[in-house]
Amino acid sequence: MIKSGIFTGGTSFILWVAFRIAGQVRGDQGSFLAKVLTSALGLFVVALGHQVFANRNCSFATAAKALAALKAEGQALSIQAEAHIASPFGAVSGELQYSLLSNTSSVAWWGSITVIFLGIVWLPTKKISSAKPQSKSSPWHRDSLSKPYLHPYRGLRSDLWFAAIGLLPSASQGTYPSRAA
Repeated sequence: MIKSGIFTGGTSFILWVAFRIAGQVRGDQGSFLAKVLTSALGLFVVALGHQVFANRNCSFATAAKALAALKAEGQALSIQAEAHIASPFGAVSGELQYSLLSNTSSVAWWGSITVIFLGIVWLPTKKISSAKPQSKSSPWHRDSLSKPYLHPYRGLRSDLWFAAIGLLPSASQGTYPSRAA
C-alpha cells in the first residue's frame, strides 16, 4: 500500500513536469521535434500513471480477498479490515485478474489527461491582439484614485473600512494620506 502511494506521488510529479514542458512547446512556440518528444513523454507518463492506478486497484482487491480468507478461517479482524472487505474492492468474486481497464473512472481520468496534454502541445495558440492603452479618463487608471468606488483593488466594503480608519484620499489630494497625518 505504501508503494502505491509513493508511485502515485512520483507519477503526479512527473505529470507536472510533463505539463511544464508542454507549456514551453505550446502552439507555435516549439519545433516539430520538440513537440514529438514532448508528446512521447506525455504519453509515457499517462501510461505509467494508468498502470500505477491499475496496480493500486489490484493491490486493494488482493488485500480484501486475503482479509476475507482470514475472516473465513475464524480470525478476528479490526474495524478497518472489516471496512476494507466491505468496500468495492472486497466485492470481487472468483479469481483476481490484473486489468488496465478494470476501473472506468481511472480510464476516463487518464483519457482526459491525454486529451488535455496533447491539446496543449499540438493545438494552435490564440493570438491576442495588442490591447489599446488605457486612457487617463479610464476609471481603472492608476491616477484615478480620487474616484473611490471605481478602483480595481477596492470595493464598496473596503472603501467603508478605509473611510472608517481615515485613509480614503480626499478629492483634492488624489492620493492616500499618510498614517502619520
